[in-house]
Amino acid sequence: MRFLEAPVFGSKNEAANAGLWIVVGGDKDLYDELLPVLQAVSETTHYMGGTGKGTSMKLVGNLVVAAQIEALGEAMVLATKAGLDPVDVLGVLHVTDFKCPIFDGVGNALINRDFEKHFALKLMLKDANLISRFAQDLNVPTPAARPSVRTSRPP
Repeated sequence: MRFLEAPVFGSKNEAANAGLWIVVGGDKDLYDELLPVLQAVSETTHYMGGTGKGTSMKLVGNLVVAAQIEALGEAMVLATKAGLDPVDVLGVLHVTDFKCPIFDGVGNALINRDFEKHFALKLMLKDANLISRFAQDLNVPTPAARPSVRTSRPP
């Protein structure tokens, strides 16, 4: 039996518009053979290496996504408490060297108070736990993957 692992990045809209980003692990010859199939549903495909490498890349990418969402949430609360207009804050984030599509999409949803679920929190927690275990197995600290728990009340 031959197989590839092919985790994807993207959500409902990307899937509906053949805009997924696929990270693949497995046999390179099989990847080359199946590339037209993968390209039919994706914006890009990336061969990462042998079996397990696609999943490794998915966990690395999910760590980046989780850190970006957490950072954006903290930044928007800080900006609002500082009296900054959230629309202006996103305008700056959109054009500076730390811009990213996640800031645009999630940031605009926050401003518009659009809390439609696109990815379940329980799945993000599952990913955070997988990332933590993966990183622990490789002896790599990943504080951004650990859920924050407040143990005491602020003064």
